[in-house]
Amino acid sequence: MAGSWVVWFGRMLTTIAVPACLLVVPSDAWGQGCMPLRFTSATLGGQQAPFLMPHQWQIGIAGRRVASNRFFQESSENEAAAPGGQPLHLRLNTVDVSASYATSERLSFTLTVPLSHSTANNVYPDGQYHQVSSTGVGDLNVMGNFWLGAPTRHPQGNVQLGLGVKLPTGSNHVLGNFYDPQGNVSQVPIPQTVQLGDGGWSALVEAQGFRQLFSRTSAYFTGFYSVSLRQHTDVPWPPAQTVWAVPDVYTGRAGLSYSASEQFSLSLGGRIDGTPSSDLIGGRTDYFRHAGYTVYVDPGVSLQRGANQFTLNVPIRVHHTYLDMFINNGQAERIGTGGVADYVIYVGYARRL
Repeated sequence: MAGSWVVWFGRMLTTIAVPACLLVVPSDAWGQGCMPLRFTSATLGGQQAPFLMPHQWQIGIAGRRVASNRFFQESSENEAAAPGGQPLHLRLNTVDVSASYATSERLSFTLTVPLSHSTANNVYPDGQYHQVSSTGVGDLNVMGNFWLGAPTRHPQGNVQLGLGVKLPTGSNHVLGNFYDPQGNVSQVPIPQTVQLGDGGWSALVEAQGFRQLFSRTSAYFTGFYSVSLRQHTDVPWPPAQTVWAVPDVYTGRAGLSYSASEQFSLSLGGRIDGTPSSDLIGGRTDYFRHAGYTVYVDPGVSLQRGANQFTLNVPIRVHHTYLDMFINNGQAERIGTGGVADYVIYVGYARRL
């Protein structure tokens, strides 16, 4: 069983490409930004009590903070490639509110409602910095999760598989001001990274597991893939003269957890976030997307106090790559560029009822 986990996780990391911010640089580029990373609350890395009892509820709230002021072209920092030769400032703030219910010791269901407030601040064709923002509800998702082994009989190691659906409840039509070289102002869609949703339905596939290695040390992994069911939106992206894609996205994590006491544990692992250049359904498309990947070292801590659990993870970037792509029937090359964050902050609180 442990060997199959490694094979599955390795295939996932090597068959998909991931980012943390990307866009193209045509001659009139503006509003460059991160790809729309899916926010996944930290799980199992340092978690002390992963199992829900039959008919038990768990409520949770988890937050993500991304602050970026670096600009990359492909895998290297290149501030000169940014709009106006000045850094892009991105601030992405997301809160996931979730409720889980276990129908049995092996099967549970989770509803997650994301809330966000995000801003993008960069130089426009008029030579000045301007800011756009969005605030509201994002794309809701519902997941069903099933432990392969009965938790009461497999307390030292288990694998959980999840299937779900993402609903396009978050707006992807938020508008902001655009300033042309003469200073004229018009309303256009804000960068896709700052939009509340991606505009499409998706099928969600998730797996996570752990294995106790020593009395206080366990290995863990989590893997998530969002399979887009729609190739593109109806939102035009004028700089690229095309419309936005509704891309697949993914996250993978793996590492070790150490229980310092019955209540406090530490974890250290790796994390990868991103968007592939080709979708599982539809393959490579000609629509505008942010493709690339970011790899992190992922330290975390967890505190369990009775029915309450607190978590903190701060993934630190160690590698980032934007992928070059072709659009408009392969006629226009889009160089991968965008803002990159040095680290991401995840905090979480969960209570069992």
